[in-house]
Amino acid sequence: MLNPEFHYDQGGNSSMARIIPRGAGADTVSVAERMFLSAAIDHLDDNFWVFHSVPWVRVSSRQLRQGECDFLVLHPMLGIISIEVKPGDVCYDGSSGAWLRSDGSSLRKDPFLQAQRSAHAVNDLLSQNVRGWADCGFAYSYAVYFSEADRILGRFPPHALPLLTLLQADLSHLQDRLENIATHFGKKQQRPQHELIRRAIDQLRPEFQLIQTFSTKLQTEERNLHRLTQQQMEVLDLMRDTKRLLIRGCAGSGKTLLALEKASRLAKEGQRVLLLCFNIPLAEWLRSRVQQEQLPVEVIHFHGLCESMAKAAGLDFAIPSDSDAVSEFYNRHSPALLEQAIARGAGPRFDAVIVDEGQDFVTDWWLSIEELLTDPRQGTMYVFYDPEQNIFGRNFGFLVDEAKLTLDKNCRNTTQIAGLRTGRVGTRRTVCELFRLRSRGG
Repeated sequence: MLNPEFHYDQGGNSSMARIIPRGAGADTVSVAERMFLSAAIDHLDDNFWVFHSVPWVRVSSRQLRQGECDFLVLHPMLGIISIEVKPGDVCYDGSSGAWLRSDGSSLRKDPFLQAQRSAHAVNDLLSQNVRGWADCGFAYSYAVYFSEADRILGRFPPHALPLLTLLQADLSHLQDRLENIATHFGKKQQRPQHELIRRAIDQLRPEFQLIQTFSTKLQTEERNLHRLTQQQMEVLDLMRDTKRLLIRGCAGSGKTLLALEKASRLAKEGQRVLLLCFNIPLAEWLRSRVQQEQLPVEVIHFHGLCESMAKAAGLDFAIPSDSDAVSEFYNRHSPALLEQAIARGAGPRFDAVIVDEGQDFVTDWWLSIEELLTDPRQGTMYVFYDPEQNIFGRNFGFLVDEAKLTLDKNCRNTTQIAGLRTGRVGTRRTVCELFRLRSRGG
């Protein structure tokens, strides 16, 4: 073994390398790449992280340069090693500087320069985006694996050394070879840099999501105010004499617009109306619309209602400072305060309650909401909901079930927009962040 000091592990166990992505190689057409992956699994310990197929883009002199690394190996003491894989019989023509196959076809690119560029590109990326990487002095090395070669004949060009060349026989002692290559490119780390490697891995396999923000969603809804469909007009007419109604609608069917329009019509008839929703941004948008029309409609989101009523009843609405307890507070304690406040007779009562985003309301909340009606039995209540947008997985059973309608027409510009509303991760994060902002007085 060339460098025994590198063979350490974190917990006394020696196991195989970590391969990223999981299942890499299963769909790989290249036999050569599958051979290298198999050798990495069999002959590298668990201090090695092996990325398969890493594309990169680099800005150089205001131009984008792109490439792909067949394999990128990370190690907490060795740094990074870029490996280019080439199958078949390969030779180098010194007179033309071309790399050729035995059938005379060209490789098009110099494999050693490819591996070298990838090593530099990845190291630059990590130096710019991983705190502490540039200062650590990690080695960044490269090699080329010729999968069908077992001997080297002739002399290498100056930039292609035997040291940087992996042949068939090298796979059986791959760890020794990679350690030897890395130590020729830079000084080894005195101690394992596990945290830096973890940050580098996070950088190389990030997660992101494209979502439709609340502001964009509401702008879309506002544009649709001027083009209600015939189906929606029929729903509005049907609502005229119906006291209780449950309206199920797909994303983009105009539920929010209908809720706003119904609240507006009831207010113009002289009724005192509460327009209730779950999300803070939606409540703010609805409130702005109501104010523009100068309508006597009370607009609030559910937990804002809980807070307002609790304070009116002299109850302590204390949001916990512990972020882990915030969810429990809003799901259980806050609605309980609303129930207590109503029992004490606090706050106003309404002739009609219109609820949007009904799928986000827990079943137990509806009893308290109904008690906000001047006449809980005969008062008007409409609930608009979409079970496909139940991002919290809640049981949203309703009190209203004697009259139901379904809106199945998406009246937005594209069906793709409807799909964006169900972005679970993004929406959940938005709600949690809003809770945290509110707990800080934001």
